[in-house]
Amino acid sequence: MMKRLISFPIGMFIFITLGWLAIHSPKIPYNVHELFATRYPLLTPCIFSFLLYWCFGIPLWLALWLTTGKWIKVVLFPFLILVHGTVSYVFLRISVPMECIWDIVGSPILNWPWEWELLGRFVALFTVFSLFLTGGAFIALLQTYNYFYKWRLMWRWVVNLIILPIAYWVVVRQASTDNLTELMRGGGNWISILSLGSFIFIIGCTASTLLVQLLSQRYYSLISTLIIVFLSLPIGFLALIAATEDVIYKYGSSFSGLQFLFSPNRSELINLEALIFRYIVFHIIIVGIIIISQYPFWGLRYNETKRK
Repeated sequence: MMKRLISFPIGMFIFITLGWLAIHSPKIPYNVHELFATRYPLLTPCIFSFLLYWCFGIPLWLALWLTTGKWIKVVLFPFLILVHGTVSYVFLRISVPMECIWDIVGSPILNWPWEWELLGRFVALFTVFSLFLTGGAFIALLQTYNYFYKWRLMWRWVVNLIILPIAYWVVVRQASTDNLTELMRGGGNWISILSLGSFIFIIGCTASTLLVQLLSQRYYSLISTLIIVFLSLPIGFLALIAATEDVIYKYGSSFSGLQFLFSPNRSELINLEALIFRYIVFHIIIVGIIIISQYPFWGLRYNETKRK
């Protein structure tokens, strides 16, 4: 338990350091720079660190929660997904400029009071992220000794994919901006949505599997786990290619969706070799962030289930 508590400030330090590097490195995409372009350059990375723990750590807890108890949890699960997205919006709202949120979900167009429209649009988008990241953690969990014979419980997660059409309708069909849909293949068709979900699922499953195998101390299985990590690089990259547009005409030039996301700015569009290298770095960093974020949550729930 003490190790789990100590891991939290260590993880915070790592996240804050990454935030500092994101602010000062000229090679970081300008979209990332914008996240920290606030009047509080020290406070913002701290709050953003809590956001990372909440965004990436909670899905593992949700997967652990969903595998125990009665089937009624299947009904409660969508509510917890909404809570996950709502709290994430609060953290994001107080840590990044409003312009960044507008870039993600668009500016309000429905004249609703307060920020209900922004909140609703963000939660719908975040549902896709939360749902597939939880699925990846679920798969990783079922690979452990204590849960190996519980694969039949996978239906508890699968049945909740029914909420995807609602998220799709809000995020794509009722979008108030083309900032997202122009990056998605076919303007946001189902292939792009499922490809994006597959990418999140692959990243989440890879990170959670590596974490679970390390904490289960089954080192003989680390070789197969490392193979999974290695294979996740090209598979994740192909899934992201399938989810994004090949050609986008904007700012007087043409570029791909991935070039838009990974280039440092619009005047320095990177080539394919640089794109692959940046993706590999991004992939490794995200997997590391997920492992650090999920480590405390795994300890809290796994010890409890082992005692039952």
